[in-house]
Amino acid sequence: MRKKRKQSEAKIRVLLVDDHAGMREALRRFINLQPDLSVVAEADGHSALDVFVETRPDVVLMDGSMPGKNGIANSNKLIVQ
Repeated sequence: MRKKRKQSEAKIRVLLVDDHAGMREALRRFINLQPDLSVVAEADGHSALDVFVETRPDVVLMDGSMPGKNGIANSNKLIVQ
């Protein structure tokens, strides 16, 4: 269980999901520059649901058009979780 932090110290925990490693890297670098955001994990479309369950992020930033399991198909499963 995560310890609660003061609201001023709390960072929004982000999961990045994209099939391109270069895009995930660029987004991670940009997001981690923000004082109130932190990338806690990255995944491709196939592992997104498992990584989501494992890390329980506050926000999922997901590519909407990936081969195989795309962001639209996965989003319904993530909302139910």
